[in-house]
Amino acid sequence: MKQFAVEIEASAEEIVCALLSLSPSRNVCILDSCGARPPDARYLIAGFDPVEIIEANRFKVVSLLPGGKRAHHQDQSILDRLDSRLNSLGHITDLPEDDLPAYGACIASFAYEFCGEPWRPYPPTGNFIKVNKPVVRLAFFESLIIHDYSTGKSFVRAALELLLCALHRNRSRRF
Repeated sequence: MKQFAVEIEASAEEIVCALLSLSPSRNVCILDSCGARPPDARYLIAGFDPVEIIEANRFKVVSLLPGGKRAHHQDQSILDRLDSRLNSLGHITDLPEDDLPAYGACIASFAYEFCGEPWRPYPPTGNFIKVNKPVVRLAFFESLIIHDYSTGKSFVRAALELLLCALHRNRSRRF
């Protein structure tokens, strides 16, 4: 899958303000290093309208899909689902030399209580994690918004095939 990146005129602050102004239903995810530890922690990476969200609590792993659909993954750990999802993206080819994170990445969040717990939701261990609260949340995006603090530049990163499919879908809807 070929990658492409389009530079946009926006600072990190402008990107965050724009994303935070979106409706909560857009499922905005922001991972921001604030440029605190160069050279490695140099990115703001964000996405909205994820194509899939995988959540795990102590007892189950569930995928939340567009249109409100849910898929329950019995006897699978969150890492099994992550591995499966990343393998479904196929091999990334022709990576530009811009050193930007690739599309298809997920933005992950973990509950503080999860530290030290096994990664598998089975068997339940301990009562300190609320039964119905997710301890791991993985959000997958077809495109990402990236700000590089080291260069001061911002980009939208996606896969060319996905962009062409989206353009085709939009054209089909208009006619």
